[in-house]
Amino acid sequence: MELVWSTAEHRPRRRAEAAEEFLTNGTPYALGLSRRLHEDVSAKVHLKRHDGFSVIDFQCDPVDCLELYRSNSEIERTQGDFLGAVLVLGASQEFQFGRSEFSAKHGEFFLYGGEQTGRWGGPGPFRELILFFPTDFLRGVLPNAHDHLGKPVDGRRGLGALFTTQMRTLAREMADMECDDLSAAMLLTSLQLADALGAAATLSPGRWCTVTRERARRYILPRLHQSDLTPARIAGALGISVRYLHLVFESGNTTVGTWVRRQRLERCRRDILMMGRTGRSITDIAYSWGFNDSSHFAKAFRKEYGLSPTEYRERVEIDGDLPLGMRI
Repeated sequence: MELVWSTAEHRPRRRAEAAEEFLTNGTPYALGLSRRLHEDVSAKVHLKRHDGFSVIDFQCDPVDCLELYRSNSEIERTQGDFLGAVLVLGASQEFQFGRSEFSAKHGEFFLYGGEQTGRWGGPGPFRELILFFPTDFLRGVLPNAHDHLGKPVDGRRGLGALFTTQMRTLAREMADMECDDLSAAMLLTSLQLADALGAAATLSPGRWCTVTRERARRYILPRLHQSDLTPARIAGALGISVRYLHLVFESGNTTVGTWVRRQRLERCRRDILMMGRTGRSITDIAYSWGFNDSSHFAKAFRKEYGLSPTEYRERVEIDGDLPLGMRI
């Protein structure tokens, strides 16, 4: 998903209203505004999102004092559970999340939890770069991530500068980045974030395997319908060797082929449950999820669930549910 929005698309007298409406309802991360904007405000938002990762560049000027907030209502309307790294590039801002209150100056960044209520703002010009990571992913790289919430870090020196340089590069290049490249870049950036927050970002072999396996799964799941989803293709997309890809899945007590096959079989099973409503055939369902041999599919289905696809469909028609003892 990529979204580019600007008040330049609207008539001058409607720009403030359009900006408020967009910030409230136009992105996956709902916000509220407690101060009205200038009638002639200039606001820009560039967002790119893939696999739960997001890069957002938000600019707004002129403002006397822009105040944003997230209450429980906005949190409920937000898609996904995330942690965000926020880089302040405009004027200094005041933040209040829960019982924590702090200020962040131009060039400072901090970690923010998407489940936190709060409000923030300050005088113009207003600009933030934000990287959103799925919470479970970032905690795989930075297990104590929540200990760093709301603690500003200088992004102009040392490791902080390396991280914020990466943030700026992502914001500048995201328009030309493929979605899979964005996911790979966010993994590398998460390691820089961990370093900048003073955590040990040098992952043990086991933890690195966990992070890489999660990357592989995020790449595979939207492509299960593609019959040419081979280990070589997956490894190439992740920038790793086929041998390392196999090692990564073996560390999770499975293989690449087994994991992909089980994901496909489970989706076929769900679609077979709906056959009476959709009118699709078992062969059509199998082919739609990447199987290209109906005999091979039937054998794999029986091995996984204890029944052939036809027997499973008949049992569902009789029982209206899964047979007892069936492995899911």
